[in-house]
Parts: sequence; C-alpha cells; structure tokens
Amino acid sequence: MHMLTSGRNFYISGIACDFMGHRRHLNGLSMMLFSKLWVALTILGIVDALCTESLWSNRINYHGQSTCKEPTYYMNGLQRDHLQQNDGLHLLKGAVCCSAPSRFLQSDNLVLYKDWTYVLEEKNDIWANCPEGYFLHGLQRSQNEDGVNYLHNIEYARCVKPSNHPHYYGDCYAQNITFNKQGVFSCKTNFFITGIHKVKGDYLHHIDKLYCCAMEEEPEIVYDVDTFKRVIMENTMNNLVRLAMALGYGHCAGNKAIYVGDDFYRDGDSWIADHRLFWGDKKCNGEKCEERLKIDYLDWSFNMKDIIYSNGVIDELKPERVYEMGFQNNQNNNVTKTFEYKNAFSSSITHSTSISKKTSFEYTVSMEVDAKFISKIKGSIMMAFENSELYKTEMGSKNGEELVDRINYSIPAQTFAKYKVFLSKIRTTTPYTAIFIAKFNVRFTGMLRYGGGYASKMTNFHYQYKGSTERPSFTYTFGDDSDAFYTALKLQSRNRAMPWLWKDIFKNSDRIRDIINSLTNETKYQFILNGKFEQVYGKSIHSLVDLTKLRSPSVRRKRQTETFYVNDTFIAKAGPDDKPVEVNYPEISLQEISPIELEPILNDPDSS
Repeated sequence: MHMLTSGRNFYISGIACDFMGHRRHLNGLSMMLFSKLWVALTILGIVDALCTESLWSNRINYHGQSTCKEPTYYMNGLQRDHLQQNDGLHLLKGAVCCSAPSRFLQSDNLVLYKDWTYVLEEKNDIWANCPEGYFLHGLQRSQNEDGVNYLHNIEYARCVKPSNHPHYYGDCYAQNITFNKQGVFSCKTNFFITGIHKVKGDYLHHIDKLYCCAMEEEPEIVYDVDTFKRVIMENTMNNLVRLAMALGYGHCAGNKAIYVGDDFYRDGDSWIADHRLFWGDKKCNGEKCEERLKIDYLDWSFNMKDIIYSNGVIDELKPERVYEMGFQNNQNNNVTKTFEYKNAFSSSITHSTSISKKTSFEYTVSMEVDAKFISKIKGSIMMAFENSELYKTEMGSKNGEELVDRINYSIPAQTFAKYKVFLSKIRTTTPYTAIFIAKFNVRFTGMLRYGGGYASKMTNFHYQYKGSTERPSFTYTFGDDSDAFYTALKLQSRNRAMPWLWKDIFKNSDRIRDIINSLTNETKYQFILNGKFEQVYGKSIHSLVDLTKLRSPSVRRKRQTETFYVNDTFIAKAGPDDKPVEVNYPEISLQEISPIELEPILNDPDSS
C-alpha cells in the first residue's frame, strides 16, 4: 500500500508509518485500527484527502483507458518522464489521484465520457474540459500505426462526479505548468483537475495549464421541481442499475464503461446506458450489445405527507384610516354634529414560504422553493390550513365582523371639521413545517441475460425467462396509480411477488437487501418546507375630529366629499410600514440515512 496525504505530514508505506515525526511498526490488527482512525479523522475534517499515485506503465500509449486506480478518487496532478525528441503520450507516466472531501466520501459516482476527439488536434490552442461539476478521472486514446501517440490521440475524458455533488464547482483557478521536464505537476491541495489547456502543437509538453477546481462543500440550493427531480435521479441511479442487474437485466452500463453504472446519460426523466462506441471502434462486445438498459422515472407528483403548526405570534399593527368626511359650520354659534360610521371588516390571510432547513438524502441539499414551485403545491397547504382546528376555532371567526363608531361633536362657529375613522388591526403569524414527498414510478427496459443457463448465478431471475437463450427484451414497472415505486418495490420483494424469483435473487446477491432497503426508504424522497400564514383582522375602530378655522366667514367653503367603504366589506391587510415578525418553525426530524458502501462491479459484456 502506498498512500500520500495532500498537504499534511503523513505517509503510509507497507506496514510502517510516520505521523508527526514518530515512527511505528504496525501489525495487521494495528493497521486495521489505524485505518478506522484515519476514516474517522477524515470525516471529522482533521486530515486532508488521501492521495495515491496511479502509474500507467506505458498503457497510455495503447488503445484503451488509463484512469485513477481507485474508482472514487479524482485526478489532482499528472506525472511525466524526461523530455525526448518524440515527446509523445508514452512519456505520460501516470496521475496523482486524491479522495473527495468527507461529505462525498461514501457517495455513488456518476460517470460520463466527454468527447475530446477534435478538441486536442495539433492546430488548436484550446481548453479541453469535463462538463460542469465533473472531475477528471481518466483518459481514453486511440493508437497510431507507428506505435507513437500524441495529444490528438486522446479522444475522450472519463469525467466523474459524486452523485450528491452539484453541477458547479467551489473555487477554481488555472494552474500554469512547465510540462517539458520530469516530475509531477499538480493542482493545490484539495483541488482536482477538471480540464487541460494546450497550445498549438501535438507534443506532450504543449500542455501548459491545468484547470483546477475544488468540490463545492456547501449544500446545493434547489429552486424548482425539475432540480429536485434531478437530485432524486442522480442519487438513485446507481442503486437502480444494481437492482436491474440483480433482477437479470443485461448491459447495465454504456459501451464505453469500465464499471456497472458507468456511461449513462440523462434524457428528460430517463437514464439511458449509452450504446455509442469510442471513436474508431467498429463493433460493441456481447450479445445484443446495442440493446442497453434504460431507466424511466414516470408519473411524478409531490404530495404533502404531514404539516405541523407552532403557536402563533400576535402583534398589533399601525392603525389604518378607513373613512373620512368633512362638515363646515358657517354659523356664528356652535353646532352639534352627529358622526356615525359602520362597516363589515374581513380578515386577510397571506401565505409565504422560506428556505427549509434540510432534506434527507445522504449528505444532501438544502431546499429553497420559489413561487413557481409553490404554485404547484400551495393548494394542498392552504386546504390543510383551512381545515385545521386552529383556523376553525381562532381565525375563521374573525371574518365579516361589523364594527360601529358614533359620536356627537360640538363644532365651533366658523370652523371646518374633518371626521376620521381608524381601524386598529391585529396580526397573527402562524409558522408551519410541512413534509412533502415525491412520488414516481420506475420502469426498466432492456434485455434479460442468458448468463450460462438456468443453474447459473449470472442468468436472469424472471420466472418465465430464467436461463432462456432467447435473451428477450423485457419492460417492467415498479409502481402504479396507487403505489409509488418505493412502496411497490418493498411490497413485491417482501411478498416475493411474481414475475421475479425473489428467493433466488436474495440468495444470489448478498447486498441486494441493502440496495432495496436504501431505495425503499421514503425519507430519501422527502423534503421539508417552512412557511407561515399571516392573518390580519380588524380589532376595533376609533375616530377623531380635526378642526380648522375658516379664513373668510363670508365665503362658503365647498363641502368635501366623503371617502369611505360603506356597503363594501373592508379587507384588513398589513401596511407597507408593518414589518414581518420573526418566528420559530416547528422542528421535524427526518430519519438519518446511513449510506451503503458497495464495491464497484466490473462491466463484463460477455456476461449477457
């Protein structure tokens, strides 16, 4: 074992280690305990990422892929040999590959191949990059007839991202390198290569920059339904592929894949194993190799599972003028005037949302919901609120109440009187926390494996087609109008329902129960929405009279018109100067999900 830490004084080689200058020899038990300590320290963020050297031993000079040897590590640097006259790919000795930050350590990986076929041609001065959010894991190349390969022979980049990593990076920068001498040329600690830059030319030393990016450790903010669907799809794809493989579907990877689950692309609400070959390859391997697994996510809906209210916060708002009228006393003596106002007042209810605190994916996202998203689900929230005892007993009774004001006022001689009525308002702010769950069905489409016959562990486990040499195309859906995918999968696997031979499936795979338990944990598909209802209602009305002395007793002042809302129900609302109150949202604890750690399965086209 040969491991390096990135940026710390820590080195492991064989059975001896140096830590802070103290050398110890470790036996097998000590190494096991030490490994557990290392994992714990890494999760706590006490140590930096582990890094290893992936030596390619001239493999880069031949047709095929050269990658990090650990499937879950990412390239941090490139290693080259001495400059020679034919400065070809055979001098690219390997890569330094490092582990992800702790938040992504146990995440599944999404793998795609970025076509660089025409990007690295000799004439180009250009960047060649992975898609946003992905990191470089390997290179694929063709081969010249003379046996010497150059930059233009690099045709694809193997780009990988943790399934719970967003489609953007943390910090990024361009690392200038002088790639014309022996050595390791790396990004900074905890940065990974996402692209390379070449100047015009085809030699290895024409690489002059690495594009280096850190993983984004802040949780992703999800703004809409489509993004939330994408998060679910990315965090379930690998386990769904393994489920399909356990059932007996063949070709559970793209034609360019190294491992099962590699080389899928998203098309709308579907994952499709890519049947396309590397440029220059003439034929794929395996029976029916162009018929590859497709996973469809169908019939999406978002339903409220539960809602909890906190005690409302009551505050008094600024009074609002709702009526005024004028009266002019042109007499030379006092006049008593009776002012009267009455009206019905209705309360208003305002519904607003805010950032919820968490969802429940492994190491996953915070959630923010915008107006477009709320428009799809606010009806169910409002209906639940109006049917709640809180609304019926406390808030519903505030609607349509009639308030009356009546005064007799002595107006002095030669005076104009303005009668004003004000509404005193009360606001009750009721915070809530709601749990929503995404419901959908999952459909597998693909070929069922022959796998060597009925008694073979590699055959399919359909009751009708097990061991069939026909390798039939078969479509199967978990879920329907009444049961979501995860409910149907749980019931069918528990009750050993046809058409799948569940007893044989469980016997054949020791991890399939873990995969099913992970996929059927409903907490994976839930998110928390925080919001509040603000009800404003009229508490009482009061009046006052403003008096203004007439300037010219001989000139009659035109009577002012009355401005009020008699015969119309007045709706009490918060004014522009009424600031919202701070509230505490009810706490809801979603079940913590322990990620399952699965060994990668090599893609074997001949197993079908």
